[in-house]
Amino acid sequence: MVVFMKRVMRLSVYLVAAAIAASALSLGVFAESGASLNRKTLNMPLGKSFTLKVSNAGGNTVSWSSSDKSIATVNSNGRVTALKKGNVRIGAKVGDSILVCRIRVIEPTAPASKPPVSSDETAESYGEEMLKLINAERKKEEASPLSLDETLCKAANIRAEEIARSFSHQRPDGKEFKTVLTEVGIETSLHIGENISAGSSTAKDTFERWMKSPGHKRNILTADYKKVGIGYYYDSGGKYKYYWVQIFSG
Repeated sequence: MVVFMKRVMRLSVYLVAAAIAASALSLGVFAESGASLNRKTLNMPLGKSFTLKVSNAGGNTVSWSSSDKSIATVNSNGRVTALKKGNVRIGAKVGDSILVCRIRVIEPTAPASKPPVSSDETAESYGEEMLKLINAERKKEEASPLSLDETLCKAANIRAEEIARSFSHQRPDGKEFKTVLTEVGIETSLHIGENISAGSSTAKDTFERWMKSPGHKRNILTADYKKVGIGYYYDSGGKYKYYWVQIFSG
């Protein structure tokens, strides 16, 4: 009887441990070391791939798994590939903890096109127009003119598309806007500012709206800034359709 009871107790412990592990995969537990995934949730178009990354793993090996390999697979480097529509959890085992990204695989959509304002109206021409408006106002304040920076423009265009999904200075994944600079190879230690706007179809109207807001105007006229990137995105199905971003750096 004693031997039998010990075996039952052992089995109960194993079942509890298994339940805890299963619940960790379901809820997405963060490792005590502070490890975290670059995305907690993600919408992935069918047939596309995305690389999940673990930061602060503390030297631990990361093991990847998919709750349903028929919907999405993940390789040893965290590269996720969407195979069919549905919901799936991608787990990253770090030490004794499991980080989870919940992914919804959706039908791919056609890329949003810019409105037919004129045949040569492009994001680049919007940028040049906005730059002229900025420097005209800075000249009135005896501030040095800004230069249009190609890499900052790349970051601003990423942000313009992001604010169509989540109109905020936080990115859709919850991180600060300035993390986009790391993605394009810019040091985040620089003096950085961001203006965002939505709903206006022209650079002039958007700029005038910014100049009526003390915080946005301060960014535009700050003497410490030397460069600017201009981002523009049009989404015919979006709430505001027209999305604008300025990113300033010293």
